[in-house]
Amino acid sequence: MKILHSADLHYRDRDHDEIEKCVDFMISSAREEKPDVIIIAGDITDSQNLKLDSRSAKTICRQISELADIAPVAIIIGTSSHDGKSAEILRFIRGKHSIHVSEKPEQLYLVGGHLHTADSGFESDAPVEAIITQVPTPTKQFFQSESGIAESDQQIAQALSHLFGAFGAMAGEFSCPHILSGHFQMGGAYISETQQLVGRDIEISTDQIAMANAHVACLGHIHKQQEMKGNVFYSGSITRQNFGEMEEKGFYYHQVDRVEFDQHLLTSSKFVQTPTRMLMKWDEDYTKIAIGEEFVFNPDQVAGAHIKLDFKVYQDEAGQINQAELERTLLDAGAVQVNINLIRIPRETVRCAKVLKLNTLRDKVKEMAALRLEEITEAILGKADLLETMNEDELMQVVGRVN
Repeated sequence: MKILHSADLHYRDRDHDEIEKCVDFMISSAREEKPDVIIIAGDITDSQNLKLDSRSAKTICRQISELADIAPVAIIIGTSSHDGKSAEILRFIRGKHSIHVSEKPEQLYLVGGHLHTADSGFESDAPVEAIITQVPTPTKQFFQSESGIAESDQQIAQALSHLFGAFGAMAGEFSCPHILSGHFQMGGAYISETQQLVGRDIEISTDQIAMANAHVACLGHIHKQQEMKGNVFYSGSITRQNFGEMEEKGFYYHQVDRVEFDQHLLTSSKFVQTPTRMLMKWDEDYTKIAIGEEFVFNPDQVAGAHIKLDFKVYQDEAGQINQAELERTLLDAGAVQVNINLIRIPRETVRCAKVLKLNTLRDKVKEMAALRLEEITEAILGKADLLETMNEDELMQVVGRVN
């Protein structure tokens, strides 16, 4: 059995063309590879408020329909801030094969090239080609409503262990590949440097995953593609979404085959890169080094890239950075787009931090004078020393005499 595994498509109008390009590439690949089932492990949309008349919504419908013309498509709902209820529209899309969207944990049966739930009425003696265990983002709200358990993470973790164990036992009754599709954070997974996880995730352990006895676990939520212990895979996001994301983006093909003694094993996994844009970012702090001292680039690396430059510079030295010339140099080297941002820092703001760290009033007055390029007399420094030694009554007497 060949499985196409993708996740974290994050359809949004802002990056519509980029996402459409990469998903179309995946569709074209699937037509050649002919997978038996397609797994999309959550976060199909980037916002739960995606409008039905948006470009992204229309493109989602077209592309999921085209995928369903190739093979059955099993989809799970991702994080509430992304998919919410918006991804449920995919239930109404039609293709040659079935499309199933799971908003709660359940098992699907692949029978005759179509996806069925346990109560959907397929023939009991029909050969089951695969079991797909669907585990959307685990939320406290789900476990409270379904199990009546308290909010503690420990109780939820225990409930998840029972859930995986039960699904594993049920799948074990069939002699066919068992696929786990989930959208959650696993302990030990590496997160892309630019990915920001919203809120506090319920973390799933490798031991809990193992209880499901799946031949392969196809996960979403973490944007960095990776293989973990126990045939657990994150496909990562299909496009680069933020400046600084340098890792490969794409999707997996997993092959589960029958071997000796009527067993099934994951025999191979292949990661396919999508033609996503290159997003490069440089940060230079010219309040610490000379302007232009560190900024060097390899022309071969910037070709085809969208580039963002953030330069921190003293306000009075900002004019030394020739933005137009730098932009032209990068564009001539093959960059698609260049965005240069100068973060102007007043010198006084920077040095005032040093003033605050000094202990005596004399030292603070001297540092402020140096900051403002002013001369300071010994008489003034002497008065600073005097002020630090006087108590309030003595100071008031001096002020009264002056008045």
